[in-house]
Amino acid sequence: MDLLEGKIETLYFKYLSAAFGSALISCIYGAGLATAIGSAISFVVILVHFIRPRNTLRLIKPDGLFYKLRKVSVTGFSTFFIDVAMGILTVLFNRQIMKYLGSNALAIYGPIINISTFVQCCAYSVGQAFQPIISMNFGARKRLAHKADAAAYIKAYTKAL
Repeated sequence: MDLLEGKIETLYFKYLSAAFGSALISCIYGAGLATAIGSAISFVVILVHFIRPRNTLRLIKPDGLFYKLRKVSVTGFSTFFIDVAMGILTVLFNRQIMKYLGSNALAIYGPIINISTFVQCCAYSVGQAFQPIISMNFGARKRLAHKADAAAYIKAYTKAL
């Protein structure tokens, strides 16, 4: 949810930056400021939950900290590797756009990629929600249920967009 929330805020502030950036501040500074403000708003929204009296989460000292850190590191390494690779790819792609097409093309490309990421988040969330249902029917060898699940998945995905 945090990723989706952050993407919505980033799109909103990048739109404001593009619309008012040249009049208020330089465009690159405005885009950076918009991204920072979007992240700060996400942080504050989450922080408000932890400040409220209804919060039942408390910090405790974990047992076997290094063992748990090792397990988390091993589990999350593939995601970390993909994120780093995507970051490097984005930098290289942006450099090529600047080299061959200029800053106007890069200014158009940024919001398009953010919208694309938003659509991907919707698809992933619907897919993750349907995964247990599909797995259960597959394990029970209910072939007709697969078709119903696929139809429901497509319907939910189109509604998510």
